[in-house]
Amino acid sequence: MNKVLLGQPVEETFAGIENNQEETAQELTLEQLSRAVGENALLQTEVSRQMALKLVELRDEIRIARTEIGRLQGQIEHFVGGVCSALEISAIETSHRAEHVCVTRPPIVPRLLNTQKLLRMGAEIRLNVGCGSKPTPEYLNVDERELNGVDLIADARALPFKAGDLTEIYAAHVIEHFTDAELKETLLPSWHGLLKTGGVLRLTVPDAEAMIDAFQRGDLPFEHLRSVTYGGQDYLGNFHYTMFSRESLRAILRETGFNVAEYTDVGRANGLCLEMEIRVTKI
Repeated sequence: MNKVLLGQPVEETFAGIENNQEETAQELTLEQLSRAVGENALLQTEVSRQMALKLVELRDEIRIARTEIGRLQGQIEHFVGGVCSALEISAIETSHRAEHVCVTRPPIVPRLLNTQKLLRMGAEIRLNVGCGSKPTPEYLNVDERELNGVDLIADARALPFKAGDLTEIYAAHVIEHFTDAELKETLLPSWHGLLKTGGVLRLTVPDAEAMIDAFQRGDLPFEHLRSVTYGGQDYLGNFHYTMFSRESLRAILRETGFNVAEYTDVGRANGLCLEMEIRVTKI
């Protein structure tokens, strides 16, 4: 049975009620205390005051608790939102990686097939990069595939030479097979580093301006324009990722440190394509 103590101040009595403490003193039951409060005006006033203080205290505690609950709820919502965003990003990245795997070129281990040709060149090494099925005898012919006439199997972005080894790099219909970012950040800076000072870079690419003009005049079928613009797409490396106007190519070459001259040829017919050729040097 709940009891309170006599012989103590009212505050200590109520503290004793709250703490449910018992002392070795005369004790009253709650029924007796209730009857005493009902008969004593002073006790009634004190009880009313204590109850009011307790209500204020409880109200403040409830307000604080509500604030804390709101804060925790906000943290939980933020955390859940973050997890959902991370899962969405992860799913997107996974999807992108899966798509990227489908078109990424596999790693290529360099392999020299014609040692004698390289030895004959001595210090004047000239490369025909991405020669495909059109090797030329005066160059060391480089391609990712082992085709007839290929002298060196290698990735165009990671040619197995040291800085300043090369006298010339010739690349016909190669650089459009790389993204704009790859050209600016990897391929052209790499070639620039491998060339000697004053070394030559010769590039032949589809002449977008000439082809668009020819299509508008009705001199170039749409299928030819589409095929040259996007590549034949008949094997993994035969996709085009960019196209060039005459000034846009010159701008990229300037950005990567080459001394840019005029085009040696523009609008030149070559199969389905109208092409342009430019010769630049390493500064």
